[in-house]
Amino acid sequence: MVFNQVYNADSDIMLEEMVAQGIKFDLILTDPPYNLNKNFGNTSDNLSFNEFLEVTQKRLELCSELLIPTGSIIWFGIHNYIGFIQ
Repeated sequence: MVFNQVYNADSDIMLEEMVAQGIKFDLILTDPPYNLNKNFGNTSDNLSFNEFLEVTQKRLELCSELLIPTGSIIWFGIHNYIGFIQ
């Protein structure tokens, strides 16, 4: 068992790999792009509203699969979108 592990990776790849491996967490803390058109060297922060919601929903579903039954997700967001992804 590994404690206090930090993962720094492309979540769209890493989350699916972790689910496939059966990894489970007590807590997932994430601060994804807020879709404010900031330049991170890619288009991850410049999606259409619907694309942003679809990507966010997929990420949340994968995170949920990675939690133990009593686990929690801390998801940083912004008022522009947080009400749509609860």
